Amino acid sequence: MFAPLRSARYILFAVLVFAFTLNTNAQHTLLTPALPTNSSPVEPGAPPVPLADKRAQNAEQLRLAQRKLDTSGKSDKVAAQEVAYYQTREAVLAQQDAVEQQIKDLKSRKAALEGQLKAPSANEKACTFAELDRLKDTLAADQARMALLADKLASAKASVDRAQSVLDEDELKSREAQSALKKGKETPNGATLAAAAVSAQHDVDLAADTLALRKSEVVREQLSQEVQTLVVQLHHDQVARLSPLVTFKKADLDAQLNEINQSQQVATDALSQAQDDLRSTALELNDAKKRLNATTGAERTKLLEEVAAKWRTKQKLDEQIDSLSQRLQQLSQLQTAWQRRYYIATTKKGTNDHEVWLKLKAEQKETKDIIEELSSALRIQILTMKDLRTQLTAVEKKAEAAAKSPADVSSWIQ
Repeated sequence: MFAPLRSARYILFAVLVFAFTLNTNAQHTLLTPALPTNSSPVEPGAPPVPLADKRAQNAEQLRLAQRKLDTSGKSDKVAAQEVAYYQTREAVLAQQDAVEQQIKDLKSRKAALEGQLKAPSANEKACTFAELDRLKDTLAADQARMALLADKLASAKASVDRAQSVLDEDELKSREAQSALKKGKETPNGATLAAAAVSAQHDVDLAADTLALRKSEVVREQLSQEVQTLVVQLHHDQVARLSPLVTFKKADLDAQLNEINQSQQVATDALSQAQDDLRSTALELNDAKKRLNATTGAERTKLLEEVAAKWRTKQKLDEQIDSLSQRLQQLSQLQTAWQRRYYIATTKKGTNDHEVWLKLKAEQKETKDIIEELSSALRIQILTMKDLRTQLTAVEKKAEAAAKSPADVSSWIQ
């Protein structure tokens, strides 16, 4: 009676392994080596079994188990349990293989970066002020990513601890099962005890493979952190070498202001269109409300959904107008910031002009205030996006629930 439960356990285990690894793979392109585990415990001092051999052995065992299940039918719960076990083990071993390749890639990347740091390019070309700015932005993003990688490494280490705990528990259960089998082998319950001992050993093997995977992921995360440190150093050195060679020219300022002007025109056109759409939607919403108030019976259901849809459209346009208005304000502030940067960059150093000094101090304070405003606006935008996601989820659920409703009703929901 326990065979179906254990088979379900293996299938759930496979899903969890895939889900965990897909999440980590989305953030990298790299993974690690595998530890030696077989369908039986590895003897102390035994040479590690190559991962390719382990996968080949497991594939053959899966083939035989599947043939047995096909022959005996789905009613053979023991055979079904064996198939589930080998399928789950293949999932773990495949992830070990992927991690191993990622580690190789990371090591190659690390070696290449170390070579670049030891022998920087002698043919590095001077860049414009805007290009230097972008390089500084890249450096800042690289530095920010260091904190993320530190968190991922800590999470990987915690996963190793959890996997070790699972292995310790499974080994204890396996020893208990072996002890029970030894005592009851010759009893009428001997076959059941033998099956339980085999199943417990499978749990140990699977837990050992999973622990190996988690340890490999720690190696990968450590290498990712080391590679990122080298990337930060490389970009830092580039900024340090190029900064003295860059002069903020009037042409650089004009290029930036021209780009800002173009963005302002695009935002202004979009704002005008959104305002026109809002006026039309407001009229349509009022009309729908009047028709709703004058209607009774089944027709009200359709009108209720129409009013709700018009209201959502109006709300979206309100938020779009607010966002575009903020965009125009930020572009204006950006324009001022570039003009101030040019003024500061072209002001002669060492001047004793008290008026110039006071102006620089005033602009420093104003710039700090602008930065705080932009930071506040960013936080508001993030909160707005979270709110919109919540609303979108609610509408999607409503649309799913209304899938069987009349087309003239569901169309307003969708």
